[in-house]
Amino acid sequence: MARHRLDVMRIMAIDATWMEYHISPTSIAMGFARQLLPFLEVPAWAALPAQQLHYLRASSDLPEALCWMPNLAVLSLQADTFPKTVIKVASKLRVLILSCPSLHVLPASVGRLQALEELHLSDCGNLYRLPANLWQLPALQILHLDRSSICTLPRDLGQLSQLRGLSLATCTALAALPHSLGDLTRLEYLDLFQCHGLKALPQSFGQLSALRDLRLSCCSRLTALPDSLGQLPALRQLSLSGCSRLRALPDNLAGLVSLQHLDLSGCASLTTLPDSLRELAALWEVDLTGCVSLQGLRIELWIMYNRSPHFDTDWFSKLRGS
Repeated sequence: MARHRLDVMRIMAIDATWMEYHISPTSIAMGFARQLLPFLEVPAWAALPAQQLHYLRASSDLPEALCWMPNLAVLSLQADTFPKTVIKVASKLRVLILSCPSLHVLPASVGRLQALEELHLSDCGNLYRLPANLWQLPALQILHLDRSSICTLPRDLGQLSQLRGLSLATCTALAALPHSLGDLTRLEYLDLFQCHGLKALPQSFGQLSALRDLRLSCCSRLTALPDSLGQLPALRQLSLSGCSRLRALPDNLAGLVSLQHLDLSGCASLTTLPDSLRELAALWEVDLTGCVSLQGLRIELWIMYNRSPHFDTDWFSKLRGS
């Protein structure tokens, strides 16, 4: 096999309809799934069937010769900054996965990707601001901003009417959520793990009627939850583990009719549990490990003890004997 040259690319055919390119300064690997063909060498970017390309994974900036890809659906890109060529790529782009460590601000031009359904920016560690026109992505369903430096979210976030998943895990600079969050009536999961700067949740939380999974673990500055949290009929999993400053749960949780898993482990400041917990017929798993400030034996604890295989039995036995 001839050695790579700057003006040479390797094409490995693996699939004729679903293609994968691995781009580096010296080579490209293109895949087809129907038959495995030998490696071929051709002059740089020559005769590249870009109009047939559906999936592209690149480890450097997109070369201009590959910018005309009308059928490109998935783009996974590692680059120093957000490449302007992405906006030129394709009107049919559905999934954009970016790893841009030097990116600070997502450009407003991303709003032109009208078919975009998933936007993954989890490896953009220095990203601290999203464009105000993010709501102009009418098809967006998944937004992942994990481990970024995001400190605020667009005020009109709630206009992303198709959004089903929002992940902000380890966004330690995030201080607040917009009130419009409650307008995301199709949102199914929300991950706020280790959002240490988050002190409160908006009262509009109760409008998230489709929310099934809420992760608030290790939100160390969270001291209270909005009363509207008890109005989430689809919620199945609620994790508050490690919320060491959380003092109480909302009094009325009876609206959590689908809740199955409740994790309160490590909520060291939690002193009481609401009577409404005993009304939750679907609840079967409760973790109270490390809830050292809980006092008094309540009827709902008996119910949890009988239902949950993960109930902290040592703690319960000591409490029962007091």
